[in-house]
Formats: sequence, C-alpha cells, structure tokens
Amino acid sequence: MRTCSSGCGRPCANGKGKPGRCVQCIDVVYNSLRLQPLEPYRDARYERKCRCIGCLQEVRVAYHDIRNRPANGIVACDLCNLAEMAREARQAGRFPSLDSRQVWSMLTARGLIPLARFSFENHNAPGFGTGVEVIRAFCVMCESIEHTTLQLVDDLVRRGRNPCRNCSQRVFNGWSQRRATQVFAQHGLEYLSGDMRMTDPAESRCLRCGDERRLSLSALLGGAPACLRCDGGADLAGPHVVYLIFFPALSLYKVGITHSQDSRRISDHLRNGAEVISMVAVKDRLAAFRVERAVLVTTAAFRPTDSVKPHFAYGGWTETWTSDAPAVDLHSVAAAVLRN
Repeated sequence: MRTCSSGCGRPCANGKGKPGRCVQCIDVVYNSLRLQPLEPYRDARYERKCRCIGCLQEVRVAYHDIRNRPANGIVACDLCNLAEMAREARQAGRFPSLDSRQVWSMLTARGLIPLARFSFENHNAPGFGTGVEVIRAFCVMCESIEHTTLQLVDDLVRRGRNPCRNCSQRVFNGWSQRRATQVFAQHGLEYLSGDMRMTDPAESRCLRCGDERRLSLSALLGGAPACLRCDGGADLAGPHVVYLIFFPALSLYKVGITHSQDSRRISDHLRNGAEVISMVAVKDRLAAFRVERAVLVTTAAFRPTDSVKPHFAYGGWTETWTSDAPAVDLHSVAAAVLRN
C-alpha cells in the first residue's frame, strides 16, 4: 500500500493505488481553505459537505477541485470569494454606477429573483448601499441558485452579458437533451433536436397545431412565442395576463400566461371544466413569465404524477399542482416579483 505523498507515513487515501495524500492530510487541505469537513472523505471527486469557517455557511466541495489551491491562497467558499472580490473592488475605488435599489431592479428585470442579501461589512460606501454585499438569487432561466455581488452584476450588464453566471457559462456548454425536452414541453412544444447549446436554434413541433418551429432555448425562455401560428400574432411587448385556474374534477390548480388581447387559451381551459380563481395583468410577456415561474417555484413540491398527463393534451400539466398545497395568492406573488 502506498503511503501519503506528504511524507507523514500514513496510508494513502487513493483507492486506485495512485500517489496521493492520506485522509488526515486531505483534511488539512480543507482546513487551509477555511473549510471544516462535516462528513468522512470518500474520493477525490465526491462533493464533501463542509462548513465555511469564514461565513459559517454549509458548502459542498470536492477535494479534486481544491487540492492545488493552497499555493495560490484562494478560499473554496463561493460566498467568501465573492465578498473578497467586492471588498477589493471597494478598496480600489471601483464602485458600480448603480445603487443597490437599481441593481435589485436590474436583477428581477433579467430573470434573477433575489432570495437573500448578506452584508459582510457596514461601510456606507457610495454606489452600493451597505458595502460588501453578496446576493443569493434564483435564476428563472436555468433554474439554479447562485451567489453574486452588485459589482459583478454591474460589470456583466455593462458588457452586455446576463447577470446569471450559470447562464453565461451554459451558453458555451452542451445542454442536456432531457432538460431541453422538459422546457419545450412546458411551452407546448415537442423537442426534436439532440444536445445543443442554449443559443442554437432547435427543431420543435407545436403540440397544439402541429406546426414545426426552429427556436433556441434561450429565446424561448426569454419570452419568444412558442408557436408562430398560435402565439405569433401577439405583441410580446404588450400587456399580458397571468391566470390561476382550478380543475375540480382533477383537484389540480394551474398557472398560465396569455396575451391580454387573446383569451382563447383561458376559454379552452373553461371548456374542459376549469374555474378561474384569479387573473393579474402585467406589462409584457417577460413580466408574465417571471410571475408564472415564481408561482411554479413555490408550488414545486406539490406537482402531480404523470397520470394526469392525458388530461392536458398541450403539455400544460407541468404547470399544475395538487389542491393540498398552500393557497397561492396570485396578486401578492405578482406584487412581490414586480415590486422593483
């Protein structure tokens, strides 16, 4: 059996017989990056649960990603890294051109829903509120939760990029066919392409009228009409309606969006036994999409099984939830999402 490459004499933790550190020395690497392991070491690529000594947040970090980091002094906690970046930007005088309220509005307008804000210092620096702020936000496009800073958001937007770092990275990476199929189905489209980038036009077919459509995932998530025949006549920049309906026979609630000048979608649901619970008018399709996604996030734990799929010929069953979920106040949700 190989011994630890650090020279301590203990057995190497590499189960494949390759050179490497022992478990105790691996823990030293975690500790040097201000991480306290909370579970036993398994292998180099396992994302081990740890607690950051700096901010006390729980994070998952693989040894493979940090084993060479002690030399450059970078901490492994994303929250602390972002705070340090913001701190350095403040010390160097590189303040964003927007204040906190404006950046907050910028986030929600671009599909990032703020969930929490962490203030690491109490400096009233000009331009961004309380000083070093790290924002935890949910992206409605890639459905991920990430941490960012006001400086980073301002910099990305000024360069014409999306404030969500995950979206910016995934534009250049292969997109999962399974994920793309799911998103297209949520918009009433059958996905006909394979793995593609988010910005590549994909072949699809409308589940309502059967027309074929070439449309990228990023364009679809950004508010482009799913079908030019069924949705193309509506002005995307014009008023839209977010509606909440209930199907008594199925004990299911459903949220959806439609153009304010076209009520055919709601009428179709009414003919199939639905009851209108509430409707909210918003300024455009993007605003409607943001409200719809916020409702779906809050009701995610109450999605029905696939058995209800035959009752929704156009794929709308993915936007439903069971009646045992907490009541959804559509007006309150819209007000919270569109407040800024």
